[in-house]
Amino acid sequence: MTVGCDQMSKVAARAFLSPAHPINLFGGALKLTLSQNVGAFLGVGSRLSASWRFLLFTVGGAVIILVGLYYLIFNKQLSNAAVVALSLVLGGAIGNQMDRLLFHGSVTDFLFVSLGPLHTGLFNVADMAVLFGAFYFLIDSKRRFDKQGSLDPDTSALSG
Repeated sequence: MTVGCDQMSKVAARAFLSPAHPINLFGGALKLTLSQNVGAFLGVGSRLSASWRFLLFTVGGAVIILVGLYYLIFNKQLSNAAVVALSLVLGGAIGNQMDRLLFHGSVTDFLFVSLGPLHTGLFNVADMAVLFGAFYFLIDSKRRFDKQGSLDPDTSALSG
């Protein structure tokens, strides 16, 4: 579901948005503008050479996704919350990885939030899924730690 929502939003962004003509919504709090990002989240690594970006983001991203899928499928001790959280992270990673493979190493970004002093960089639905999933995983891990007093390897969301 995460991959589908991400990819459909990017199809719409590529069809209806332009870098030259952003669309402001909610008094400018949300701006929709098309961008192709060759780096990682918020453009990190975009100044690396094309071969380094391919190695780090495309090959490295694929390895991380495969390891994450293996962990998610074969770790029978994950809590339901951890499964949801890791599924969001992996769904977002797969969505951005699909872009890299389909669009010569770039990822479609199109969302920009500006709330008072808070201004984000351009991002997409996959980025939101990765961040929300990672925070949810950390919150669940802390909750489980606080409940148990320690992380018992037999019940920990962090154990493998």
